[in-house]
Amino acid sequence: MSAETLEDHPAAEPVTGNKKQLALALGVHLVTLDRWLERFGDAVPCIQRGALGRAYLFDIAATTAFFAARREEELARQSARDDQLAQLALPISLPDAGDPGVLSLKDQLAALRLRTMQREEAQRLKLLVSAAEMKERLAEMFGDLGRRLHQRTREAARECGLPEEITRKLTDALANAQREAVDDIRRKAPEIT
Repeated sequence: MSAETLEDHPAAEPVTGNKKQLALALGVHLVTLDRWLERFGDAVPCIQRGALGRAYLFDIAATTAFFAARREEELARQSARDDQLAQLALPISLPDAGDPGVLSLKDQLAALRLRTMQREEAQRLKLLVSAAEMKERLAEMFGDLGRRLHQRTREAARECGLPEEITRKLTDALANAQREAVDDIRRKAPEIT
């Protein structure tokens, strides 16, 4: 019996897959995977980047490890933000004498200052945003989504050979749905407090 070395057995080929297979391996929807690919861009390990007529190809293990590492980093950042915010939550002691349910004027002022500090810190850490700011962010996000849907609908229609009239009707319907969603956000946002 001869002694075998690593050279005698080539390394196993990595398991590769397309976006659908990667999303399945990650346990996420394709929309979520698309958002991650857009967010992390060229940092995502790909064997082949997708483009018109060419599908993405991933080393499933390497890409899964990449996204797991990003998730761990996000959890660590969130934990640090939570710790910073928790440090602001100072206990307020009630007066010993009298009704324990009523704060003295001095303690009320201290509580007000504490709440103000907590709010300012939450805003600085971007954990608290105004309703108006959120309304604008949502409107911008729906606008971006509408533009992407419009572009991808036109591309898919071209690839499928759909007539221009049908393509126009599809993109018009998407644009109307987008406008309605943005109008709903703008109309309902004042209700958010």
